[in-house]
Amino acid sequence: MNNIKKTSGQREIVVFDDVLATRPGGLLNIDNVDAKSRFTDGIIPAGTLVVMTIPNVFKVLKVALTDVNTVGAVGLVHRNVAIEDFTEASIVTDGIVRIDALPAPEKTGIAFIQAKLPNLKFY
Repeated sequence: MNNIKKTSGQREIVVFDDVLATRPGGLLNIDNVDAKSRFTDGIIPAGTLVVMTIPNVFKVLKVALTDVNTVGAVGLVHRNVAIEDFTEASIVTDGIVRIDALPAPEKTGIAFIQAKLPNLKFY
């Protein structure tokens, strides 16, 4: 385990009031190229939208959410995740989400997320 990053001491915002389901199969490997350019602090925050661009390639979007670029939406990152060589995250597909706790692009693109992920309830 090289390059282990210590993330303690950072406060995590509560995004999910209830998690009813996560993506089957456990943790998802997220491509870290776009994640590094969007999150310069090295942490993917909880509530970040994850999309599948091609089979088995999962990314976070570094642009504003639109109807076109949210095609392939898989779910939202469950907890803050350190960006590493192989970034793995649990993805929430069903549950109750606090809109105010989402990262900025996800807040403004909430309508697109609701359309693509109908099992998530937002308030």
